[in-house]
Amino acid sequence: MKSLSSVRIIAGTHACVEALKTNFSSITKIYLQKNKTVDPKLFELISKFKNVDSVPEERLTQITRAHQGVVIMAKAFQRSWDWAEAKKLKSSTILVLDGVEDPHNLGAIVRTSWLLGVDLIVLPERKAVGLAPSVHKVASGGCEHVPVIHVHPLDQFLEEAKENCYWVYALDHRSTTSVFQEKFSDKKVLIFGGEDRGVRKSMLKLSDQSLMIPQNESQASLNVSVSVGIALALAAKK
Repeated sequence: MKSLSSVRIIAGTHACVEALKTNFSSITKIYLQKNKTVDPKLFELISKFKNVDSVPEERLTQITRAHQGVVIMAKAFQRSWDWAEAKKLKSSTILVLDGVEDPHNLGAIVRTSWLLGVDLIVLPERKAVGLAPSVHKVASGGCEHVPVIHVHPLDQFLEEAKENCYWVYALDHRSTTSVFQEKFSDKKVLIFGGEDRGVRKSMLKLSDQSLMIPQNESQASLNVSVSVGIALALAAKK
């Protein structure tokens, strides 16, 4: 259960600021756009780094279209999850994203997870976006703080979570139990489905309980990042 990325490309002013503040030693290269004014706080942090190249905008765009005049190259996180350590935790929240493929959705989820104290985000190895530059940009620094790992198979991970005293919830619109009525367990896994198909039946079978978010229009659905935000806010409420 480890991150599959070999290198991180970080884009976006806030994401770059947070990377420089919290993971300075992992940074290998910084590219700055020529003749472009950089955020003062970001410029101050960059001035402490030696390997900086000033390049035309076209060069940055070749790396990623998500840039805002700066791109940071950094060593990949070598992150994993230790169930022995997790077992010692009195409270813990894990997100399992079953097929989220939109980088903007993942970025928004990482940002919310950072701010609401999520310990881990789990993605499948296939049909899932990784920590792309646009994910870093939207997450606005959250990628520096919340571990994101790829796991195969997901069902084994969920079984291990249950063995280690985690209660597994699946967000599913067919459930008859409202997320607003639930008293969440201190140690919990929340499963959210992908943009098009929701949580797979195999994942639903492994959950201890399914929950739904009530809405006025049954033919429409909430964006997955919005659903995550609602559920996490309620789960954090004691």
